[in-house]
Amino acid sequence: MCIVVPKQHFETFEQNREIASKLFDKALIVAEKIQKALNPITVFISVMQAQVPHFNIRVYPVYKDQIPLIENKPIETTEEELQDIARRIMSVPVEWKGREEVKVIEKKIEEKKEKPRFDRSEEDKSWVKRQMDMA
Repeated sequence: MCIVVPKQHFETFEQNREIASKLFDKALIVAEKIQKALNPITVFISVMQAQVPHFNIRVYPVYKDQIPLIENKPIETTEEELQDIARRIMSVPVEWKGREEVKVIEKKIEEKKEKPRFDRSEEDKSWVKRQMDMA
């Protein structure tokens, strides 16, 4: 499990939404790195405010036949194994554009909505017409 923690102290995301938003972006980067480096089935991202009085986001891989970490005992490992896992995760290059990329994607989705749903070529229209005439 990786924990993403802001330097500034606050207990809940509501207390500083701007930093919390940036922290979620960082947690997504960590999740993508974990996914690429360790190849789990999925990666969970969790906020459990009651456990620690400092806002943090937990990011951890989930493997087949394993109960998610929040419901399970941690797996025993050596310091060397942890260092190896950390090196593998940190070595994964990830290009993250954050919020600006999301705005571009949302804009493209809106543009697609404005276009006709079925934009068939003349050849397709001709084929459909022939099929209907045969029926």
